[in-house]
Amino acid sequence: EVLDMFERTGLQRLATGYLGERPAISVHKCLLRKVTPDEFRDRAEGKGSSSGWHQDGQFLGDVRALNVWVSLSRCGDEAPGLDIVPRRIERIVPTGTDGASLDWTVSPTVVEEAAGDAGIVRPIFGRGDVLLFDEFFLHSTAVEPGMRNARYAVECWFFRPSAFPSGYAPLAP
Repeated sequence: EVLDMFERTGLQRLATGYLGERPAISVHKCLLRKVTPDEFRDRAEGKGSSSGWHQDGQFLGDVRALNVWVSLSRCGDEAPGLDIVPRRIERIVPTGTDGASLDWTVSPTVVEEAAGDAGIVRPIFGRGDVLLFDEFFLHSTAVEPGMRNARYAVECWFFRPSAFPSGYAPLAP
């Protein structure tokens, strides 16, 4: 049903145009995701928290990709949302530097530098809202103490078949 929806709404055509060839998706990177505030409570200590700033391209290797992220529930205020850097980044930024919570995450200082004057944004998503982003998109799951609901979203990564990430199983939509 999700792949049919991508075809009906033109997302399949958009992904083809963006990637320059008919895309394949990964069985490993197309999923229904549930994020609950409790997953982050220990880290938050009542102050809010995140999954760690990151760019998916860091894990995918040298690929050209497009993620279609579809919110299935309201999030960003009453459920965990996304903190994002709302500007184009053309490279993988340094990870594991001073202030990074883990070696694969981006430190707050590097995030602020990458954001520049655009700053960091936390959009409020409603059911059916779609966010499209590439492998360089700098983002983090965002949780605040007052959030009580779970976030549900479909995440589906489209890849160029000619440069599909190793270690992931392809599926042609």
